[in-house]
Parts: sequence; structure tokens; C-alpha cells
Amino acid sequence: MLNQKGGVGKTGLTVGTGGALAERGRRVLLVDLDPQGHLTAEALRMEEADPDQPNLASALVGEHTGPIEELIHQREPHPSGGQLDIIPTSVAMFLVVRQLYHGRAPSSDWRVSWSASQPTPTITCSSTARRRWTSSPTMRWSQPTAS
Repeated sequence: MLNQKGGVGKTGLTVGTGGALAERGRRVLLVDLDPQGHLTAEALRMEEADPDQPNLASALVGEHTGPIEELIHQREPHPSGGQLDIIPTSVAMFLVVRQLYHGRAPSSDWRVSWSASQPTPTITCSSTARRRWTSSPTMRWSQPTAS
């Protein structure tokens, strides 16, 4: 659940849906992007990630390049066999937006295009690296081969 408006039920819906899926035997990974950490600390009663250890904030800004498994905090399995794990937030998430904003290309270098022949939009950055990124409706980002 992603929404910048506060108080709309994102945390409750996320933990409720995740918990229900785990009860049905599914493996669920929750990612707490909120610097306030309500999903991590209040809903799941877990500690926030240690800012001196690999964490989501350091991964988002490129400081941590190790495997994602290093970020996942595993919880006890549900008796049904399901699993509800989390990538917790950390206090460093308060600085991530600023770091990402300052690291982006100037807005004039970005172009978004949509083609009827392709099911996903293409976002192109005309920086010196000349990268071409595409996003799918499931919000997975991939980098196609150089064009």
C-alpha cells in the first residue's frame, strides 16, 4: 500500500492482509518505507533496523549492494506454514527522500512515453549514463539492454 496521505489505513490494511495471507500458508514480505515505522514497531512489535547494519535506507541510496536477504527480518512461522517477514524501516529513512532527490537527473532530462504497442510506460533519462528504465504495472523496475 502506497499513499502519502496519513490516517487512511495503510498500515492496518497492510498488516491485516499480510497476516491473513500468512494464516493461509503463504509467504509474505512486508517492506516498511515509512520513516515513522508504525508497521515495524507498533503493528508487528519489532525493532527498527540498526542504522549501522545493512538496512533499507542504505540499499535505496546505493550504499548497501549486498543481497536483499540481509535486509529481511524473519518472524516465527505461522502454524499453517505461512511466513510473515519484514524489511523494517530505520531512522535513516528520514533522509532517503532528500538523498534520492539530490541524486536525480535534472527534470528536463526525463521523458515519459507510452506506446500502444507496449503495455508499460518507458521512462528515459538522457544523462551521461544514458539509461533507459521501464516500469511494469506491478512496480518492478528493470533496466533493458543498452539501445
